[in-house]
Amino acid sequence: MKTKYIYTNHLLERIQERFGIKVDWNNKKETYKKIDEIMSETNVDRSHLNNSKFMMNLHDLHGYDAKYEFRSHVGMDILFVMILENGGRIVKTCLPLSTTKFLKRVKFKKQNKQNRYSCRSKKKRQSLNEIEAFQEHLQISY
Repeated sequence: MKTKYIYTNHLLERIQERFGIKVDWNNKKETYKKIDEIMSETNVDRSHLNNSKFMMNLHDLHGYDAKYEFRSHVGMDILFVMILENGGRIVKTCLPLSTTKFLKRVKFKKQNKQNRYSCRSKKKRQSLNEIEAFQEHLQISY
């Protein structure tokens, strides 16, 4: 069985260290089969391409010319980081999907529609309210 991915030694070290998958260094083919089974259950995850902190970290480590692909396995909580080179997919490392600090993005607060046009001074706020009331009066009178 030929694999679609090229696995690095760094990936093997990290998958053993972080996820407890035993790596047989003398017979890597068995380990590759285990990882192939896991990879067959993963989905392409493009959401991490928009995370600027995460992508800056990857660019600093692997260079700015690399094209990245991410595959996530939600059940095992694994994110695989791949670099696309020469028509192949080199799996560089794997990360815990939920506990990685730099993967979490800051959520923006939703703005209230009432406060969208708010003014800082009371006079301006009162004048805006008067203008809105006058506009409503004009619409009602016609």
